[in-house]
Amino acid sequence: MFPSKNTFRLLLAAPLLGLLLGGCNPTGVDEFDGDPGKAKLMVYNVMPSFYVYQGVNKEGLPITVTNGLPLYLNLDGVRTFAGPLGYNNYTGYFPVEPGNRAFRADTAFDASTAIPKPSAPVVNSNVELAADRFYTLFVVDTLQSIETVLVEDDLTPPDPASGRAKVRFAHMSPDAPAVDVAVQGGPVLFGNQSFKGVTPFVEVDANSYNLEVRPAGTTTVALPLSNTRFDAGKMYTVVAAGRLNPQKDASGNNRNALRGEILINYYVYP
Repeated sequence: MFPSKNTFRLLLAAPLLGLLLGGCNPTGVDEFDGDPGKAKLMVYNVMPSFYVYQGVNKEGLPITVTNGLPLYLNLDGVRTFAGPLGYNNYTGYFPVEPGNRAFRADTAFDASTAIPKPSAPVVNSNVELAADRFYTLFVVDTLQSIETVLVEDDLTPPDPASGRAKVRFAHMSPDAPAVDVAVQGGPVLFGNQSFKGVTPFVEVDANSYNLEVRPAGTTTVALPLSNTRFDAGKMYTVVAAGRLNPQKDASGNNRNALRGEILINYYVYP
């Protein structure tokens, strides 16, 4: 048996399929069997841009395709996974060689066919990764100003017998102001968090909460996260994603509205 800081999504909005790559069975030990000395990296595509394809289908009828922009991931010029990583999807932790690594994301859309395939690089960044450490690399902002945010994940879990969970907050909405995350009718858990900010993990009582994301210093609810459950012994990331002022497709539908995502960073199988 070996640990997995596996990552799953608990959807609080329209269902999306999260990629789970490099997942492992967990115990409570802080290393992967077979991967000692490796860094463990998770990449999360939280860039709220989308593409629109207008063309014809195989019957020759006009169609419009609107989707979040998928990305192909590369480390040191080598493709990390065969397929692209869609918007609001993540890789799960996977082992990589430590050191200074060159990360690149390529757009994965051919506008002439609406079929995902490698295209132009949209972001390049160097990431420093240490052996036996866990990291999340968020790909953020809009396509015109895309960048990355690297965070080291301290996955020291709470004792399940304590009845406590650990939670952190990541503000990844490029046009939203600084926000507070509070319990409805209760305390502020994370205060005055700006875009690209990721808090440390804090302990909370295992329970179900009605959370509210509010403009900092106000009681106005911008994003309700109802019935959010945190189980004892697990670690979670609450992510504010999408846009406060969403883009619309040709039919006037919001394509990347502000939304909440809950990721489980760590859990232990019974």
